[in-house]
Amino acid sequence: MTVKILGLDEIQRKLDSLPEKMQKNVLASGNRAVANQVKKRAQAATTNETMRKGLKVIQAHFNGTRVGNKWRFLVGVRKPFSSLTHLFEFGTAERFTEGGARRGRMSPQPFLRPAQESMNAKEVEAIWSKAASRNLERQLAKLK
Repeated sequence: MTVKILGLDEIQRKLDSLPEKMQKNVLASGNRAVANQVKKRAQAATTNETMRKGLKVIQAHFNGTRVGNKWRFLVGVRKPFSSLTHLFEFGTAERFTEGGARRGRMSPQPFLRPAQESMNAKEVEAIWSKAASRNLERQLAKLK
């Protein structure tokens, strides 16, 4: 059986008929799809190969704790590259050695924030609803 559901209201009605665990699974699939799109845009925005290869989407509790019993999907950078991310995103001030020699500054090369900010609400809704609809279809098939 194939079910095509693309509207948010339709998804909500169908979700209400599912057990809680399946509901969370459907919601998470939509959230992960949006995070993956942000990751792709960030990879396209950076010229640094190390940052491009290090980007990943992770599922985590917000600030290490569950907030409203919900998980968050974050776009981040794998270790050991993660220790350099802030330098590329925000740049550095003038740097000096202990002897006082100038080592220059690094200008900001933001790639994570612009990737996230480039997505408008309609685009996010379309990506989310498409992924959630696909997963909802699978969850409904399991109930039959």
